[in-house]
Formats: sequence, C-alpha cells, structure tokens
Amino acid sequence: MSVLTRRAGAVLIGALAALLTVIAAGRPWIEGTVDDAMIGGSLQQVGGDEAVTGIVALGLVLLAGAVAAAATRTVGRRVAAVILLLTALFLGALVLRVIMDPSAILGSAAAADTGRTGSLTATGEATGWAYLALVPALLGLVLAALAWRGATAWPQPSSAYDRPGTERPGKRGERVTSDWERLSEGEDPTADAGAVDGSGR
Repeated sequence: MSVLTRRAGAVLIGALAALLTVIAAGRPWIEGTVDDAMIGGSLQQVGGDEAVTGIVALGLVLLAGAVAAAATRTVGRRVAAVILLLTALFLGALVLRVIMDPSAILGSAAAADTGRTGSLTATGEATGWAYLALVPALLGLVLAALAWRGATAWPQPSSAYDRPGTERPGKRGERVTSDWERLSEGEDPTADAGAVDGSGR
C-alpha cells in the first residue's frame, strides 16, 4: 500500500494543506489600481486573509479532519470524509471567486480601508498566490476520498487506547470490554492467552 493511502499519509496531506493556507493567507492575492481621489492611482494590494476571510481556519479544518479520519473508527471516518469534502468545496469556491473577479474584491477592500461602504472602481489582477490557494482545496478533495476509502481499508485503532467503559464486538459478534477497562478493574488481559497456551501443551 502506498504511504499516501495510509493513515499517516492522510495526516501528512492535511498538514501540507494547512501549511499552504497559512502561507498563502499572508501573501498578496490581488494587485491593481483604484480610481478614487482619496487613494489615487497608486498600486493597491489585497492579501489572502482579506480576500478570503477565515482561510486559515479552513486550512486548520482540513488538518483536523485528516487527524480525525486517522484516529477514529469507521463511522468517524465517514463523518470526517464528509466534513473534508464540504470544507474543500467551500474553500475552492471562495478562492475561485477571487480569481474570477479580482477587480470587485479590490474595489470592496479599498472602500473598507477608507471607511466607506460598497465598492470603488478598481482594476485588479489575481496573483500566483491566489492560484496557489487552490492547492489546499484540491488536497482536501483527496483527503475526503482517502478518508472515505479508509473507513474500511485502514486498520482500526488499537483497543488498548479505548476509553474506560468502551465495548467492542468480539470475534463471534458478542460485546466485550476493552483491555484498558480490564486493566482498570485489576484483571490481566493476557491471563486468558496464557491459560490457552498452557492447556494446549
């Protein structure tokens, strides 16, 4: 199995997506001029965190979703996959809005900077950083697919880390407590295995 299809690979992709959003958020996404007497015709810029409010938070959601998919069981992975899909689509839509109409974003940002409402007449172009911000959205789609597939393909988390009181299905479908719970009650979960080995000799 490729490392990228494993749980650790999914977390790595989530971390990369979050890192790229943080980096892109602090860079200029739009450059252009604004036709306004107060501002003049000087070069104006709009950063990523201003063009897409909350972009860093969306990147962190991708990372959190990847971690959740790796750490939970089947149902949790399905839920994480849906959250990752919605987050990736939402992030991609916000970034595409900036790329498709940078002048409108620049005009609105310039109006807000001068304490006015609405939008000013502006001419702007999207920079390479805006296009780079599409990468985390694409990675989010990959993560959603991996998490959905991993719901059944990835190994389940070890029962040694189940919280006390957690029950899991036995080999014949019966409900059994985790090793953690048995240890908490003063019972050695390895005693049964030792008894079986001893009776077989």
